[in-house]
Amino acid sequence: MRKLMNILSSAVILTALGSCENTIDTIKVSGEDEIMMNALMNVNDDVHIVYLSHGQGDDFRPYTTKGELQCYVNGQLAATAKAKSFYDLYFCKAYVFNADFKAGDKVKLTIEEGLSAEVTVPQSPEILDVDTSYFENSSNIHSSVIFLRTRLQDVPHEENYYSFNVNAEVYKGWNLIDTTRNRRVTLFTDNEPLLKEYSSGNDDDKTFFDDYVKNKYHLFTDKSFADNSYVLNVGIYPYDCLWGYYYYKENYTHGYDKGGASVSVIVSSISPETYRYIKAIESSDFWHFEPVIFPQNVSGGLGFVSVANSAVWKIRFPDRMIPKDFYGY
Repeated sequence: MRKLMNILSSAVILTALGSCENTIDTIKVSGEDEIMMNALMNVNDDVHIVYLSHGQGDDFRPYTTKGELQCYVNGQLAATAKAKSFYDLYFCKAYVFNADFKAGDKVKLTIEEGLSAEVTVPQSPEILDVDTSYFENSSNIHSSVIFLRTRLQDVPHEENYYSFNVNAEVYKGWNLIDTTRNRRVTLFTDNEPLLKEYSSGNDDDKTFFDDYVKNKYHLFTDKSFADNSYVLNVGIYPYDCLWGYYYYKENYTHGYDKGGASVSVIVSSISPETYRYIKAIESSDFWHFEPVIFPQNVSGGLGFVSVANSAVWKIRFPDRMIPKDFYGY
């Protein structure tokens, strides 16, 4: 099962990020195959994807439901998912549907075989503003940093769990030619204690787990600023995620086209169980965390379902000339 979780982590968490909680061990083996349902959805997603598989231990295979996969919102049927091979993973069958979610909605997924999961959509935080500045490293241009000082307003009167991400895009005219939407942007977090590389950032609640698990999904909580605002000081490397926009050579023989770039700062509100689930995925790469315990909230089977709610602040950079032969990664 660990192999399955590691594959799901890169494919599912980048797009996202239960009322009833049990736990499952990554090396669980039973006498019969079990069905697993996994979905990390986001209110802002264009489409929602649910992954089905069946098996036991580390031997899981794609699973096609005998009936329909249905999504209910507040008790009303909102959508019926269709199998889409384009989104399939090696161990999982993908089911895709469109549905609108909002804060406070109760979202329930069901399949005919008796599996179901119900979660409540959290309230999104508020991004008050984002201030940018550019630091150029003259000795190594690829280590130059754009700082994004993001002022965040906490969701009041709740214990909140968040993730921080950045999506970068490069345009020629109005045509999108490169996006980091489906790959992780490397963040410079040395100046941000809540997102530092090997800790959850909560010194008053630090554990052995926090010290040794790399925070590669940029998770944090509101323990140090509950009910207040906070400025996250995070940087991105423009010559990494905005290469086509920043790449320039004098007298470039192939010529240039007019283009531009944008950066979207994304702060997502997630449930405490989702926080634990993603932390478990992070820890599964470390030999000293054996066995890894994954939260699960699927009744009648295995797996985990959640819905994140994100605040997004988009920054469009001024137009400039982009190499004619740059067409993205």
